[in-house]
Amino acid sequence: MGREYVKSPEMGGDGIDMICERLSRLPDLYLPHALATRAESVTQIERKDHLTSLLRRDAAVFLERYGKSLNSVELQEFEALQDDYEVNWHLKDLRSSMNPSAEDQRSRAAIVQNRRLAYMNRLVQDGQYFSEDSMRMRSPLIHYEHVGQFQDPAIRDPAVRPGERFSDTLIRRSEEAYIQERLREERVAAGIPVEEPVEETIEEDESDFEEEYDTESEDEEESPQRAQENVPDSRASHGTDSQGQISQDEFPGETSNEEAPQPSESMEAEETAPSSQYLSPAELGDKMEDLTRVMQEKFLSGMDSEYVDYERIDNDAALDDDWMPEITRDAEDKYFDED
Repeated sequence: MGREYVKSPEMGGDGIDMICERLSRLPDLYLPHALATRAESVTQIERKDHLTSLLRRDAAVFLERYGKSLNSVELQEFEALQDDYEVNWHLKDLRSSMNPSAEDQRSRAAIVQNRRLAYMNRLVQDGQYFSEDSMRMRSPLIHYEHVGQFQDPAIRDPAVRPGERFSDTLIRRSEEAYIQERLREERVAAGIPVEEPVEETIEEDESDFEEEYDTESEDEEESPQRAQENVPDSRASHGTDSQGQISQDEFPGETSNEEAPQPSESMEAEETAPSSQYLSPAELGDKMEDLTRVMQEKFLSGMDSEYVDYERIDNDAALDDDWMPEITRDAEDKYFDED
């Protein structure tokens, strides 16, 4: 008597039709290259036919491509195929992501944190995202509380700078005006009084600025000529004798050997002592380290979603490569500790 043939279990036709009908209507449905690059648009019927054909031909590949778009009811339709190792693996993985256990949640949180840290390290190496100007642009109030209030406002002077192009000056002034407005809004939101301006605001309009820019340019061109014209003739302004020496009558009571008055120690101390309101470069360096630490913690906690795509970072498995040496070393240490 011959061996009886046992037919492999299959999904019900109604279940397949229900799943493929719904997925075919998704606007961002993944399609193979041949369909996605076709000149004419793919119809909804063609989408459904493609999904149905793939599901009947290879359910494991179907789950790999479209499993995350399925709901729990639709996943139950694949129970008939769970004897297939690949299908069963995908089902467990998808269910775990839908209803993660406490251990799964801890593991996922660790992976996400490591990926964000790896991405942040790349930003630090790049040097732009955590520069002072970039951090001040993103969070004016945090910058002011840690660094800005201790800096000399002259470094933010909106006036024309020597050698600066007109367009660069306009951009800098526009950015400064934006930061000041953001700072005011954040202070209001935080309940901080804003009667007195925190930093010098930019109130000149564009016409005044252009006039100022043109005036300074003209002054720079005329300054050499004006300097030559204003050089005093010492012989004409002071009485001289026949030998060309300055007459003593012009400066009565003064002699050539008389020394110039020396400034007092108190005057020197007053001139050289830094303002108590502003910090020294070394102290500002410490403040900058504190600011950078706060901004990095803010990034890792997911509060920079306006500037970075956290979903892409959290799901970027390539970032795990940055931690492979540490992961391998930890696994080796654990292995030898158990021995």
